[in-house]
Amino acid sequence: MDTTEIDLHEAALLKAQKHDFPTILTTDAISKCMAAANDIVDAIQFSHRLKGRKLESFRQLNNFQVWPCTRAIQLSCHIEARSGRHHTFHSHLARAF
Repeated sequence: MDTTEIDLHEAALLKAQKHDFPTILTTDAISKCMAAANDIVDAIQFSHRLKGRKLESFRQLNNFQVWPCTRAIQLSCHIEARSGRHHTFHSHLARAF
């Protein structure tokens, strides 16, 4: 769900930037994208604390984790490239993986 949320809000962000909509719309889209990406990072960090059967179950879902992780990384790089500065989220993301 978080990955879909990233895609939707990133599309809104691009449209707001393309059509020069009010800054509040751009800021809102960025914050919602970052919140969704942060949820993905939290899930990955949570998995690091799992043990035994719970860890094995989480690992079996590994193929389904690639897309959310990739989108979170892409979002971080996209926002960093557009702003021209390093965001703290990028560091947070790197520590999770």
